[in-house]
Amino acid sequence: MTARNRASLLAVVACLAGACASHRSPTLAERFVHQGTPALELPADLGTGTDKSAGAATSKTAPPVSAEPPAEREPAPVLPVAETDDQTLAQALAELKAEPKAVTHRRVAERYLSLHIYDKAVDNFTAAIKLDAKDAAASEGLARAWRDWGSPELALSQAYRALALAPNSAQISNTVGTILFALGLNDEAEARFKRAAVLAPAAAYIRANLCYLSTIRGDGVAARAQCDIALALDPASVIARNNLALLNAAEGDFTAAEKAFAAAARNPLEARYNLGIVLLSAGRFADAAAMFAEACRGDLPGVEACDKARNARLRAARADERIR
Repeated sequence: MTARNRASLLAVVACLAGACASHRSPTLAERFVHQGTPALELPADLGTGTDKSAGAATSKTAPPVSAEPPAEREPAPVLPVAETDDQTLAQALAELKAEPKAVTHRRVAERYLSLHIYDKAVDNFTAAIKLDAKDAAASEGLARAWRDWGSPELALSQAYRALALAPNSAQISNTVGTILFALGLNDEAEARFKRAAVLAPAAAYIRANLCYLSTIRGDGVAARAQCDIALALDPASVIARNNLALLNAAEGDFTAAEKAFAAAARNPLEARYNLGIVLLSAGRFADAAAMFAEACRGDLPGVEACDKARNARLRAARADERIR
């Protein structure tokens, strides 16, 4: 495996769904728009013509009355709101209102995190910790929220806090490993993943993480062994199959990568998109453009296959010009 292939995989992981697993498999979850309170509240008497500071009504000329009925306006689009559109979140919020405890804050936080509403997840995990400073699950959840929000440096202290509270938790040890990996501390991450594997030998997601880490480090033999163990433990693991596909791509076997992506995908177009990502990282722009073009024909939530197809075609054309 070349250094260039290993470097390209670091970019690929940001584009594929969950190459480094947490304690649950990620999904192509629908994004919800969180509606907050307006920054500026309009005064209730706005437009009444009453000047409160002067204490008297101001005189204004009334606009002419039109004989034509006002044109009907199209109703404004209703944006999805997580708190009302997501039944699981709505139920968790109702339980929190009825019983404001650490555990109910944690349930709300977990749901916000699954919906990628990170600020609310952080707020509720923090509230849970304030109510119960020894709640290891809340500290571990807060660490995951900061990690997934792109701030692993803020996540690390919470992850170690959780680990101190529950040193024999495989899930927490794994979370610490993912954060260390995000910080580029691969040796420390590997040690945490291996500790998690000892604590939970039947957990496929931990082996999948070791597979990915070994791939990044250029140890194809160790990576394949760990992916094989992960798939033996959980043959349906999307994470393990995607990581196996990345390993195959890093070794230049794109046929095997395509088969692994196809076995992992819920939708055939998702497999084409993922293959396009690894082909793009390998500099095979024309082949990547063809994969993205196929994925563009369907509706894949959370990806921009059509834009990537156009960009890959442009890069292929530029590459052809340089060759000429």
